[in-house]
Amino acid sequence: MVRRFAFLALVLLTLAGCGPTTPLATSSSPSPTLARPVQSPLAVPTVQAYPSPSTRLPTPSPIPTGELALPLASPSPTPWVVQPTPYAPQEVLPDSFPVVIYAVKRSSNPLQLWTLRYAGGMLQEELWLDLSPTAAESADDPRHRVLRNMWVNRLISSPDGRYVALSQRAWEGTKTQTLIFGQEGELFLPALPSGMGIGTVAWIPNSNRIIVGDLVGPLGGTMTLDGADYQPFPTEVLEAVALPDGQRALISAIPSAGVKLAVINVDGSNLMPQDFPGLSSTGYVRDLALSPNDQYIAFTKEHLVTYRGGGRIWLLDTNTFDYQPLGPDNTYDYGLAWSPDSQTIAFSRWDSYPDIQTLPHESIAPVSGLWLIHVKDGQEQQLLSSEGLYAHWSPHWLPDGSGLLFLSDRGGEPNIWFIRPDGSELQQLTRQGSLCGEIAVRP
Repeated sequence: MVRRFAFLALVLLTLAGCGPTTPLATSSSPSPTLARPVQSPLAVPTVQAYPSPSTRLPTPSPIPTGELALPLASPSPTPWVVQPTPYAPQEVLPDSFPVVIYAVKRSSNPLQLWTLRYAGGMLQEELWLDLSPTAAESADDPRHRVLRNMWVNRLISSPDGRYVALSQRAWEGTKTQTLIFGQEGELFLPALPSGMGIGTVAWIPNSNRIIVGDLVGPLGGTMTLDGADYQPFPTEVLEAVALPDGQRALISAIPSAGVKLAVINVDGSNLMPQDFPGLSSTGYVRDLALSPNDQYIAFTKEHLVTYRGGGRIWLLDTNTFDYQPLGPDNTYDYGLAWSPDSQTIAFSRWDSYPDIQTLPHESIAPVSGLWLIHVKDGQEQQLLSSEGLYAHWSPHWLPDGSGLLFLSDRGGEPNIWFIRPDGSELQQLTRQGSLCGEIAVRP
């Protein structure tokens, strides 16, 4: 009953379009598994104007290098047809600026993936992958089975930056599916042996295997990128992260499964539930994040079971499995992102969370601030206030720690923004609007 309530609340919130939500990974899909990757153009088009969504896109060519065009005159959000003209940021950005991948979905248009690049002092938004079935190359292309009415649940890059996994969820029903695409044009649409779609994806370093899960039934395990060689887990998987040795994983599951947090071998053997007295029976364990130095896994423990959890931040030592809380107990935090030096965690904090524990609707829009917390002493620093109006979510650090990228609607529409760790040089980077779910940062 709790699960149905949480899902209903999630659907009602997201019907209005993409926004600052990273919903529960609970669902299924009958999509078949592809036995091999399907080649698809993934480079950026060089045309100066994009055709309408109903028109097949031309075959793209690699991103041009050399001189960049003049910047656009206005920083305001642009309409659906986005010109690939580079534009200057408000402030000079760090040289370590990575390639950023993001999803754009408007209610009447197909889902598209775009990239944001910074070179020569200029930013450029470029269409990367059209996920409309009309843009697919053949009936075997996975995009034929990407539903038009699905919204982005999660977008994550593999540790080596070679692959990006896009998880989608249906607005109606419980269908989910995950599309994995690579730098060399590979496209995979893995599915569980039962035919259910993949709702959870975590990367196993130095391998071609992923940890997968779906909460509609006791499903979870590992498989190769194309869905082959499935090794089941004896419990559900809500979220997962591979441990530094690459042979084990820390997984979280729903409380009704009897396992809230556990360590398991990636081949599905030796399930070891972790009994943490501080983790009560209500709520989920979420946001599992391994520190860059492999010393800690940070996670949040929800205060309640809701459409999108928030709770206290905890730290788990990967060697001793000792754990400790980090930060106050009366906050609703989520979206943890480690700094490159493993000293600081960026996260979002729901300001309106106590008001949205019932069914959310448009008049009770979630708002959230952007925060930092220092691992050594637990001291917090607020980078951005919600001001009672805005949401900030999906923070990502630049590779050298000199700044953070995040999504926010503070400019009127969801776009990518930048800020320094000291709170300076706040600026909007993308002009699309309608950005969904999360962003992926490619090393």
